[in-house]
Amino acid sequence: MRTLFAATLSVTLSSGAAAACSASDTQTAQVVEVVEFRLAEGADQDKFMDAVDTLEASFLCNAPGYVSRTLTQSENGLWLDMVYWTSLDEALAAADAIILDESAIPFMQAIDPASINMAHWSIVSHAN
Repeated sequence: MRTLFAATLSVTLSSGAAAACSASDTQTAQVVEVVEFRLAEGADQDKFMDAVDTLEASFLCNAPGYVSRTLTQSENGLWLDMVYWTSLDEALAAADAIILDESAIPFMQAIDPASINMAHWSIVSHAN
């Protein structure tokens, strides 16, 4: 169950709310949470993106250790979300906390739980 909520946590970004959220320049990502998923059957993509914006603004921007995220979609409907954290412990703590956040409900309901594949990776090199 924790994996499901951690995975759904990770699906947020690059739309309007992201501009309102600015992580500190002093934060350096050490971990990237990578989540692959599909939307649930019948989920509306526009409503999903609204839920992404809401979750970003109300939860992620305030989560300790949150640095940034990138959300992508393939032509075949597969989504890939990369959420950058200062530590694995903070990423996992956010996954525990999101289940108590009511703003996450529309976001989590839009994702097909059977399609979620999530992993945490240590960042060993980064180039701009």
